[in-house]
Amino acid sequence: MAKQKFLVTGDQHVSIDKKMLDIKRQLYLKNGSPLDPNLVIQALQKIDEGIFSPKFSTTKRQLIPNTSCLRLIPEASNLLLGRSDGELFMDDQLKFTDNFHEVVNTLTVRGQKHPAIRVSAYELIDEAIAVKIFNSFSAESGILEKTWLTQKQIMDICFIHYKHLNIGGYGNLFLTKKYENFNARADNLYVVKAMYEPGKFVVKVVLELSKLDFSIKNFYDDYLHPGDCHVRVFVPQQFKPL
Repeated sequence: MAKQKFLVTGDQHVSIDKKMLDIKRQLYLKNGSPLDPNLVIQALQKIDEGIFSPKFSTTKRQLIPNTSCLRLIPEASNLLLGRSDGELFMDDQLKFTDNFHEVVNTLTVRGQKHPAIRVSAYELIDEAIAVKIFNSFSAESGILEKTWLTQKQIMDICFIHYKHLNIGGYGNLFLTKKYENFNARADNLYVVKAMYEPGKFVVKVVLELSKLDFSIKNFYDDYLHPGDCHVRVFVPQQFKPL
C-alpha cells in the first residue's frame, strides 16, 4: 500500500525552513553547538524515512512559576544546553575567564556524560540562604538531585546564553557536584557564582552551601529588599502537574 500523501501549505514550508535554519545556526556556533550533531543526524534520518517518535504522555504539567523565594523569568525559562561530557572549569581548552584560583582545590574531578537538557532562570524575591534557594522547588526529599548542573552546563550558560545572565547585583547562582556519581549531600555540593567584571563574567566556587546568604545586605551593610540584589538562579527545568 502506498504511503499517505500530505498537502504542504506555504506557511508550513516557511515554518519548516525556519526550524532547519535554526538547527544549522546552533550547529555552527563559534564556541560549540548545544545540539549533539550525531543525534541531529539520527533524528533527520528517521524523519527522512517517515519515522516519528511515539506520542508523549498526555499528563499536563507546567514550569514551576515561583517558589517561596524565587520567581520564574519567562524569557529565560527554556534555555537549551547540549550534552555534557565531563569537562571541567580547569580544562585549558574550555577556560573562559582568567579567575579560577578558587576552583583549583575544589572541583578538579572529571564528571560523567549527560544528555542535552533545558534550563530555567529564576530571580530571588525573598531572603534565603543558598540551601533554601535550591530546596525551594519541592518539599520532597531529594530535590537537590534535580537542581544541580554540571560544570560544562554552567559554562554553556555563560557561553551561549550569556544574554540571560544578570550583570549587576550579586550575580548568578548555580549548584554543582564535585563527585557526580555521589549523592547530593552537603559535602559534595558547591554553589557556583558568576559575576560580571569589566568585559567578562568571572566564575567562582563558593563553599558553605548551608550558610551563604546572598539576599539581605549590600557592600555598605545597608539592608535591601531581596529583589534589589539582582540574584539569578539557574536550574534544570522544574515542573509541577496541573
